[in-house]
Amino acid sequence: MWIYERNFMKIFSQKTFVYFLMILASFGFFYAIRENILDRHLEKANHLCNEGQNNEALVDFLFADALVEQDGDVFLKMKRAEIFYVAGDLRAAEKELLKVLKEDKNNSEVYKFLGRIKHGEGDYLEAEKYYASSYEINPTSEVLILRVKNFARAGQFSQARKVLIAKGGGVFEEDVMFYLGLLDFNENYIFSEELFGIRNGEYHKEVEMIVGFFDDFEVGGTGNSDYDLLRKAEFFNLIGETDFALSNVDVVLAKNKKYRDAYLVSGKSFLIDGEYEKSVDAFEKCLSLDVNNVEAYFYLAEIYDKTGDRELADKYEKRYESLNG
Repeated sequence: MWIYERNFMKIFSQKTFVYFLMILASFGFFYAIRENILDRHLEKANHLCNEGQNNEALVDFLFADALVEQDGDVFLKMKRAEIFYVAGDLRAAEKELLKVLKEDKNNSEVYKFLGRIKHGEGDYLEAEKYYASSYEINPTSEVLILRVKNFARAGQFSQARKVLIAKGGGVFEEDVMFYLGLLDFNENYIFSEELFGIRNGEYHKEVEMIVGFFDDFEVGGTGNSDYDLLRKAEFFNLIGETDFALSNVDVVLAKNKKYRDAYLVSGKSFLIDGEYEKSVDAFEKCLSLDVNNVEAYFYLAEIYDKTGDRELADKYEKRYESLNG
């Protein structure tokens, strides 16, 4: 009996060992193919993103995330946030980014991204908090400019100036001088010394356009009449400074909600920024005040062409041609 039990235990131990080896082999095989599947999903997702197929890419990023251990990968959450952001789902993008911050509280890119989201929502105070955190971790020219533009959009030009002056020159000297010059142009209607100092630098095209602005128009008064504010806004659109443009439009609309050209200018600003819904809304408001506004029809046709709505694009294009013919 004792010998029988000993032989049984020996056989049982051998079987257990074999089972253990089989389990280890299974896990090893799973981890080996998991890496391969993960790479395939990531490669496919990135390809779809490049093709503009964001919804399809999101599915592959979700599959990839499921294959990553623990709470997922920072890179994948960032990619998902980008897709949600492009799709206009700012809440979902913010949710992904806040998950990343739980894992990495010193990620300057996440703070910058959150700043962009809050800026797009019109929460400029919260945007500045995120931008300031990003800048504290990694003080780059890009984030410095984002802070300046955010303050400008909120109409807080003195705060924008403080941020620039606090930075001083150094490696961002031209950025600091250019935006100080823009603030002087916007607030005081002058071509400042800072702009003279960088006429041959990185911003030479924009500086020359400002020179042309003063050459083409007789600048009188303070530049704060509704006409002057919209003329400045149009110019800021030309040089791509839409936050400065919209801040001027806001001042006009605060006084007169029925100023047709204010909606026309803001529509162009939003179009430049790729914010098509806001742009359409502005142009529609323009048309509600002037049903035959040729520019509004032209830009609405352009927007719907960009967004792939050929029916509406054709409709507005025909209306534009009938009025412009």
